[in-house]
Amino acid sequence: MFTTELANIYSKKPYLNEIIPYDEIAPQIGQFLLQEVRLGANNLNPYRFSFNFGYSPKDVINLFIAFSANDGPLVRLYRYECSDCGELNILTDNELKHFKCYECGSPGDLEKKMFLENVKVLFEIKEPYLKEVKRRLKDQASSKVKQNAHPEYLGEADFNLGEVIESVNSFNKPLDDDFIDLTNEIASRLSQGLY
Repeated sequence: MFTTELANIYSKKPYLNEIIPYDEIAPQIGQFLLQEVRLGANNLNPYRFSFNFGYSPKDVINLFIAFSANDGPLVRLYRYECSDCGELNILTDNELKHFKCYECGSPGDLEKKMFLENVKVLFEIKEPYLKEVKRRLKDQASSKVKQNAHPEYLGEADFNLGEVIESVNSFNKPLDDDFIDLTNEIASRLSQGLY
């Protein structure tokens, strides 16, 4: 199901083959999904994928942005620790555009350039695809032996928003319109603040 959805994305955006060809990535992402879910992860880490399969992290980020478009199998989320109260906020594109801390209501430091460095981008597996991978793991005899992993480690080395924006801009082809809207909104707010 996950790789079928990737095939649909690649058919709509054939230029993704310039990054990593579909025939190459499809079996690798299937293997990676099984491995990560077996370890207890609900998120896919672009650094881990690029390290495991020898790709440039920027290439993997660009693909994950395309895979997290509206109809894609991933959900793009943003992790931000409020600079005023320290509350950890997990946000969607729209919530990040109109950020107010869940705890204290502070608008954060969106107008400051450091905001881009403080926001981490997460790629969560959408629920139907996660269920499918878990079902496949149940069907495999090897899934009975669960490797020891620390869920907090699985999320380490996430890309910050500034790195993701730079990577997407360097590709010069549309990966996700919602992400472009988000980056335009952030750029506008940054230019107003000029910190």
